[in-house]
Amino acid sequence: RRPPRSTLSSSSAASDVYKRQPLEEHDRALVMGLVRQTRDDVAARALVPAPAVLTVSVHPSMEAFGHATGQPWWVAAATVGAAIDLAPIAHLRLRGVLESTLRYEVARAVVTPHLTSAPAWVKVGAAMMYASPSPAASPRDARVTCPSEAELLRPVSGGAQREAFLRAERCVRREVARGRRLTEIR
Repeated sequence: RRPPRSTLSSSSAASDVYKRQPLEEHDRALVMGLVRQTRDDVAARALVPAPAVLTVSVHPSMEAFGHATGQPWWVAAATVGAAIDLAPIAHLRLRGVLESTLRYEVARAVVTPHLTSAPAWVKVGAAMMYASPSPAASPRDARVTCPSEAELLRPVSGGAQREAFLRAERCVRREVARGRRLTEIR
């Protein structure tokens, strides 16, 4: 049995809210606004259509989040297709990662369907790149080693996962700076 959670759906035409666990109105408005803004921004920058619907489920506790997603304690969210599972809003706020987590997960939901045959580091790196716009690749990106599937999908710690995600982003930025399209990067 799945634990109760708040589920929010965002579509380009309308927004429906399905509540299984009470979520403060200001939290719901904040999450939905950031989801819509990020979805539209990432789709425009990546030159891909925005998903018609993104579903965001906010879990009432870290235990419920871990049970529902199978993710370790250090993970703040998980995305499969257009469904985003979030750790509790209060937990994300306390860690100072609410906005960055939402931006990354929404970017992942927007770009990943267009990178079906790409390796994991390209999918993660592209989502990181579109989630946090910053300058083009730097000279140090030329020397970065792209992370393995295991480093991204089965990290040994939160620090190792973050480092692998940052390397993936640097690898993608390097390839884009070389003129390669995301769908061509391997």
